Amino acid sequence: MNWFGNYQTTDTGKPEFTQADIELLNRLAKKIVSRRMTIPAVMFFESIKPLNFVGAQAMIFIQPFVTVLFTIPEYERVRVLLERRETLYKFVEILEQQEDEFLVLEKLENEAQRQRTAADRIARGKPELPWWRRIFHRDPR
Repeated sequence: MNWFGNYQTTDTGKPEFTQADIELLNRLAKKIVSRRMTIPAVMFFESIKPLNFVGAQAMIFIQPFVTVLFTIPEYERVRVLLERRETLYKFVEILEQQEDEFLVLEKLENEAQRQRTAADRIARGKPELPWWRRIFHRDPR
């Protein structure tokens, strides 16, 4: 006799995500990355991996409060996705990828801003370096 004969799981074996699922996860990841909450989000999702199904069921309870932020079909799709264990692995992977892209773009924007500032200082006839860096001959970068 099998004790767990009637036990059913939502895991389908293969992580098959539709294009709409990936796009939805990407949009959620962009919102998290744009608010600079990637590290806390990754820590949270890594810590709740064993409880993802329970969390997805709890989402049913808080649905009336969250529908202010999300549309009902998107919220339902996220809830169904979170019932599958492999979704958290995929979402953390997407979060980390978008964080890397965000950091590269931010670095490029900072470098461009630094160059614009230096060009503006030269155009106004001011020295390229501030007096404290000129004294010690330090590289501004």
